[in-house]
Amino acid sequence: MEIKVYPNPTNNVLFVETRLIASLPAEYIIANVTGQTLLSGLITEETQQIDVTGLGEGMYFVRIQSDEESIIKKFCIVK
Repeated sequence: MEIKVYPNPTNNVLFVETRLIASLPAEYIIANVTGQTLLSGLITEETQQIDVTGLGEGMYFVRIQSDEESIIKKFCIVK
C-alpha cells in the first residue's frame, strides 16, 4: 500500500492519496503525539479530503487501516 499525505504542513485540509489498496473503504484515524484519537472516518476514494480546521497547530499522525495492512504518516498543522 502506498499513501501520500499532502500538503504537509497544512492549515485546514489534508489530502490522503491511497494507491494499491485492493479494498476500499479503508479506515483513517488522526491522533496527536500522545496517541489520543481526534478524528476518524472512512476513506472511500483514492484521494480523500479530510477537514482538519478544528485541530490546533502541532504534529499529528494519520493511520490508514485496510483489510490487508496499516500505515502511519506524520503531518503538521501550521495556522
